Amino acid sequence: MLCNRFALLMCYRFIFTILLALAIAGCISDKCGSVNCLNEGVCVRGECTCPFAWEGEFCQSKWNDKFNGQWVSLETAGADTLRNYPLNVVAGSSPDSFYILHLAESVDTVFCTRKAYKTFTMHERILPDSSKIQGGEGVYNELNGKVTGVYSFHKQDVVTTISFTWSK
Repeated sequence: MLCNRFALLMCYRFIFTILLALAIAGCISDKCGSVNCLNEGVCVRGECTCPFAWEGEFCQSKWNDKFNGQWVSLETAGADTLRNYPLNVVAGSSPDSFYILHLAESVDTVFCTRKAYKTFTMHERILPDSSKIQGGEGVYNELNGKVTGVYSFHKQDVVTTISFTWSK
């Protein structure tokens, strides 16, 4: 008789555990039910996780969108101000690239690609006068909307490290 009561108690405990688990599972809401991620983004816990080169609440923006447009570039070398001039940035053929038009007040373009979420790499470019941009890096600051960075400029065996700040 004691075994039957123990078996019955274990059976009730098992049924209670299953009912409790079903009740808890019924209370968990689907946080992704109304979230529509774009550009192959995936909803995780109610928020979109975007594929490389896409961003925004619903993965609706290309990474390079924040760089497009006209900027004013202030360039310095050490304590010396070199130039303060307008430059343009246009989107590249993929959402993780762009071109800088008129960097260093030249007539040429410099190709840039995404390095990280807010960081890009400037690729080496030989300019028409045989000088060259040896490469560099820039970072977008979401708080103030500016881009800061550094690149190396090589002309007649002299390499100058140039710091820049772009403002819209």
